[in-house]
Amino acid sequence: MDGLIMLPTHRGKLAVSATSRKAFSIFVFPVLVLLAFYFAMPFLVQLPDAIIEQFPLASYLLLAGGVGLGSLYNRHRVVMVALVLGVSFWSLRGWGDASHGANLPGMAVYALVAFVLPLAVLVIAWLPDRRTLSINAVAAFSAIISVFLAGYWLVGAAPELISALVYLDLAPLKGVRELTPVPPLALIAYTAALVALLVKLIRNPTLFESGFVASLIGSALALHAGMHQPVTNIYMIVSGLLLVAAVVQNAYFIAYIDELTQLPGRRALNEELARSRGQYVIAMLDIDHFKNFNDTYGHDIGDQVLRMVASKISAVTGGGKPFRYGGEEFSVVFPGKTCKEVFPHLSRLREIIDESRMILRSKNRPDKKPNPVPQQRRTAFQEVHVTISIGVAETPDESLSPEEVIKAADQALYQAKKKGRNRISQYSSMQDPPKAAPTPAL
Repeated sequence: MDGLIMLPTHRGKLAVSATSRKAFSIFVFPVLVLLAFYFAMPFLVQLPDAIIEQFPLASYLLLAGGVGLGSLYNRHRVVMVALVLGVSFWSLRGWGDASHGANLPGMAVYALVAFVLPLAVLVIAWLPDRRTLSINAVAAFSAIISVFLAGYWLVGAAPELISALVYLDLAPLKGVRELTPVPPLALIAYTAALVALLVKLIRNPTLFESGFVASLIGSALALHAGMHQPVTNIYMIVSGLLLVAAVVQNAYFIAYIDELTQLPGRRALNEELARSRGQYVIAMLDIDHFKNFNDTYGHDIGDQVLRMVASKISAVTGGGKPFRYGGEEFSVVFPGKTCKEVFPHLSRLREIIDESRMILRSKNRPDKKPNPVPQQRRTAFQEVHVTISIGVAETPDESLSPEEVIKAADQALYQAKKKGRNRISQYSSMQDPPKAAPTPAL
């Protein structure tokens, strides 16, 4: 068996899942940050001089934070992009107000940075993000630094050459030159890099790809503003902030979100229970006969089953907060509820999973439908389905610890398994024996 197809399933009110939160962090958060700084810019540049003078330092600190966090979490692309941004910002500040023609060497450095920076970020972003620096990564970064060094040498030897090349007038961009000081060739480089990185982000939507795109946009806005301007410093702060945010958010998802099912994991459950006060219900859910299913169809199909079941659990109604507890076991916390109140929602969830059907496709099935289609009935498909058992426990007050409530729910889950599976067993208190809920057993 090498594939799994899920037939149409029941719809429910979808909870805010980890997938939704991650999509927000990737696609929405950087846009909101850029827009927030853009609209706040008129107020930020009016801050007292004592604060504005600290903006360059803040830029360097954030970029240093990107280097430090990238090194800590083995994200070497982040380290390299932060270093390139830092070198670029340092170069621009060191050569004066380059974009407005204060001096020829300054204009040459501005042109060099504006042209090389987007291409450098593009090259780094397309490198594989491995735990250790590869030879290709070291070679690419060395080549980028060499370009910067060669450019600085040319600035001292023949600044007019760099200016002539990068400020080359291009007929299609003559109108654009009136809108921005960024040189024409640099505009082309930025456009090409941005398009390529957006394509990469769409194909591989990760926090780091999003951070590279956002940082590139931030650097473009900084160059557009000109050097030694508060606006420039602020946009460099934004570039560093978005890089650091990508690393921090990724660390959060690794620590709290289960990678396979995209549900919050055990650590998130522990913190949720630590915050819980008063009445709440814990439901423990387990996939029936999952080990046999895994042994029969293989771990790949087993993983797909876990993802399917998790998607149903994430849509549980009644205010439940789903978590992956471990293995084939899941948890749902219902704050401020009783067993009686949550039972209809868990019962409906159990029914939805029971009624869902999956089709396994055999390895012999061709990728394309043959023409003409054979008349005989083919046996390339096998329909299977899984069920879940649920144990429920509640606490009427804070007399029971979360660990005790989980233990009670586990005991109720054991009773559900013992009485035939595909059912709900509720355990109302630590003293009373668990009682099986009147749900049909198949």
